[in-house]
Formats: sequence, structure tokens, C-alpha cells
Amino acid sequence: MSAEERKAWLADYQNWYAEDLPAIEKAGVITSGIREKIEKGLNLIAAFPLFRSFVNEALRFKDYAGRRKLIRRYADKITADLKTSVPAVDLTDPALLVPHVGRPTKEEAAARAVAAEKERQEKEAAEETLFGKKADIPTIDAAAPETVAGSMGGGTMLHLDQLKWLMSPDLAQAIETIRDLRTRQENANATAKALAVAGKPEQEVAPYSEDAIRLTKQVEGIYERVDDEMATVYVRLKEDTAFRASIEAQKVDPKALRTTLRPYWDKVENQEAFKAKVIEMIKESDPVQKEAREKAEAKKKAVDDIVKYLQRKDKDNTPKRIETMTARYNELVELIGEEEAKAYLPVLEAAKEDCEKNIKPKLEAERLAREAKKAEKKAAKKAAKKDASKKA
Repeated sequence: MSAEERKAWLADYQNWYAEDLPAIEKAGVITSGIREKIEKGLNLIAAFPLFRSFVNEALRFKDYAGRRKLIRRYADKITADLKTSVPAVDLTDPALLVPHVGRPTKEEAAARAVAAEKERQEKEAAEETLFGKKADIPTIDAAAPETVAGSMGGGTMLHLDQLKWLMSPDLAQAIETIRDLRTRQENANATAKALAVAGKPEQEVAPYSEDAIRLTKQVEGIYERVDDEMATVYVRLKEDTAFRASIEAQKVDPKALRTTLRPYWDKVENQEAFKAKVIEMIKESDPVQKEAREKAEAKKKAVDDIVKYLQRKDKDNTPKRIETMTARYNELVELIGEEEAKAYLPVLEAAKEDCEKNIKPKLEAERLAREAKKAEKKAAKKAAKKDASKKA
């Protein structure tokens, strides 16, 4: 790579790192725009032989959603290496912010993005909150990533050792291997980097970089299992009475434990589906709870159906409907008790009043109209018959 090509690559990379990478991480769904940003970053990362096998695999399978953490990890590593080995473009240089005619260069665009972000952070830091200026509020530093569950980039969740008693036996054994996996990953990374720097061909570098990627995925997989199991415990502490009783037997407050595990629940993307899956697991493993829960669900459905019937607005409040509504309200009282059912009594009373004041008079008028019409037809028929007999 020539000096000019290196300069152009560096400007592209800094721009992508400052603007596109945060957007990639925040995106919930991989849209076509996000896909383009990811592929642009992968092509930039491919400049390093250490990461080419990862890039080739990602571009081949296009499973970008599951690779975002690794892309961030490798981008951070490249950025750290560049700071020590390459004189980077100084994006804080005021000369890059001077307006001029024509489109800004890539370096100027990146410098403006950095300046805008700095301005935003300064404005946010100066904001007044309930506790004073935001910048003056103390923050908690993240724990080391190898000691924090569920986050390769660090976080403030419990140390893995503090969660072992809540884990399944095989997961508790798996976390014992994390230190060894990380050591092997770092060794593979170092070897691949040394070979790449020495100018060795890609086929010699690839086995070590692929090994590093494989080991990284193993570590991330363990953290993801911790996330999943702790979110499951969070749900069970509320929904599984037998499990909750076993926690209380260990002199642990289930409510306090749920509060501690809340960060794992917050990370679940589809919480309704996850909760339903855990509840099904509880049913399958405990027949007594299954029967009790099914009874509760059947009762809830019956209550919901009655309330829906009482509150319907698309039906006239005829005497027949009032009779059915009264019977349904009595069923509701039996299901949830008179005190709770009282909330729907005004609906029934309003329907009865509507029936007496509006529907019954309307039905009576319609009945009288039908009888009058019937009498009119009968009279017309009789007159026609009489005329026919006269003509004969």
C-alpha cells in the first residue's frame, strides 16, 4: 500500500469508525443501509492479514447480526494498534473545520463528526439534573470483561463466581474454562499478528487467526448462555412457585434477587416470547404447577370473555341481551367475587336503562307498525275479494 493509498485508507477507516460503527451497533434490524456500512467496514478491516479469514467468512455467509460484537472488538484492536504504529490524521485539527467552497474531504467530514459529538457531550455534561450538573454526578467504572457476565465489552453486572449457584451444572463448569480460552485466544492473536507483520503469506496466518476467532466465539457463547440462564431465573422467581420457595429456603429474598438480575432481563429482545417459553418449561417440569396455572389461565379467559361481552357496543340492548348480560354478570361474580365484579355493574345498569328508555319503545313501535301493515294487507285482500265477487 503506497503512502497515498495508506492515507486514503486511514481517512476512510476513521470516518467509518467514528460514524458508521456506532450506527451498526445501535441498529436493531440489519437493513440494506446497515448492511452496506458493515461490508464497508469489513473491506477496510481486510487490509490487515490477521483479520482476513474473519472478513472472508463474514462476507461469504452474510450473518452480520451475530458478528457485530467481533467487528467492534477487531475495530478497537486496529484503532489501538494504529495509535502506536501509524501517525493518524488529527481529527481535532482546527484547520479541518474551516469552511470552504465545495464538498469536504473525508478527513474534514470525520473531523466535523468528531467536533459535533464533542459538542453534544459537552452540552449533555452541562445539563442540569435533579442531582446537579450531569458532569458532576459520579459514575461507576465498568468491571473487567473477563469477570463480568453477558458483556465482552464490560458492564456492571455480577462477577461470574457470584452467579454460579444459580447456574446449571454444565454452565458452571463452562465458565471455569474462560481463563484458559482467553489465554489461548490471545496467544493465537499474537502469533497471527507476528506472522502478518513478518510478511508471511496468508495461508500461514489464517490458521492462527481462525483459531482466535473460534476461541472468541466460544467465550462469547458462554457469556450468552449466562445471559439466557439468568434471564430465565428472573422469570422463574416470579412465575415458578416451587423455585421461589427453594430460593427462600436459602434465606434469599426473591424480590431482591430479581432486582439484581434485572439487567439480564432488560437485554432480552422479545420479552413476551421469552417469558412464554419459560412458563412452558415450568409447566412441563412441574405437573402440579401446570394444573394450577392452566386453571388460572382458563379462569382469566372466562373473565375476559364475560367482560368483553358486557362491554360490546355493536349490539342493541334488547330484553334478551339484558337477560344474557345479567346471567353473565352473575357468572363473573362467582369467578372473581362481588367486590371486584362491581366495577362492571354500571355497564349492566346502563344497558338496562337503555333497554327500558329506548329499545323497548322502539321494539313496541316496530311491533305496532308490523301489525298495522298486516291489518292493511288483510283489509286490501278482503276488499279485492269482495270486488271480484261483485263482478262475477
